[in-house]
Amino acid sequence: MIRRTVLTMAFMASFGAAAAEDCTLAIVSKLPMDIVNAGVMTVPVTLNNKPFQMLVDTGDYYSIVTTRTAKILGVEPVPAGNFMLRGWGGTLIDRFVNLDQFGFGRLSRDRTQFMVTPRDELNFDGLLGADFLYFFDLDFDFAKASLNLISPNHCKGKVVYWTKGEYGLVPFDYKDRSIQLTVMLDGKEVRAVLDTGASDTVMSLEKAEDLFGIDEKTLKDHKGRYPFKSLSFGDVSVSNPDITLVSEKASKMLDWGGPRLLLGMGVLRRLHLYISYKEETLYITPATQY
Repeated sequence: MIRRTVLTMAFMASFGAAAAEDCTLAIVSKLPMDIVNAGVMTVPVTLNNKPFQMLVDTGDYYSIVTTRTAKILGVEPVPAGNFMLRGWGGTLIDRFVNLDQFGFGRLSRDRTQFMVTPRDELNFDGLLGADFLYFFDLDFDFAKASLNLISPNHCKGKVVYWTKGEYGLVPFDYKDRSIQLTVMLDGKEVRAVLDTGASDTVMSLEKAEDLFGIDEKTLKDHKGRYPFKSLSFGDVSVSNPDITLVSEKASKMLDWGGPRLLLGMGVLRRLHLYISYKEETLYITPATQY
């Protein structure tokens, strides 16, 4: 069973203790998703009561706006001191802005801080990162292009409301504000990071060489991609996953220490994905299974 509730984000961290736990899922807010040209998804938000589109990014440590967005809002980025982020491709993010209002769906709060990225070529206005997303269960219904933010206060394991069929249940580790899990790629275990902010699924070439004997010549023959047959999340599999192999030595883009696979939207859009941060568990079915 699922119901809706209304919440004002006076202080988002307090939400976790706001409602008594029961077995009813409470939708805090329902957001339409828009798949943009890059293959990633955005949702409508308001910043200082003006409308914008922001990417929902489970792989981002902190929420971010572009310098273009800051200019539209008329706010001046200021240095973040010793705090900094390193974006995809090595982009340094070391400034922030203070906003008077931030809202998404039926949620709204005052006095919110966002980091500022200099990458103004992005075709969205910013990114919602783990500093906000962590306080909710995230229910990604890609087939219906909607995202439900759900209260984490419910009975453990009682979340798969959209189907009576089988589903995958995958535990994850929440480390450094990232969702790290083990998947099966053509029968081999691979540690991965779940990143809804990435358009492509990317794997370390060095790890592919180690597990599957794929070398740079084979990679060149397949134009940077390898025809893997199956990527499995527990009992749910994605056939013929589109995965780009990237050399860590050359790019440094997969410098995670542990995980060697970044799960992007090319794969994730083929699923109905429910993320419970509180349980550190993913609940997964094919996107069209109702």
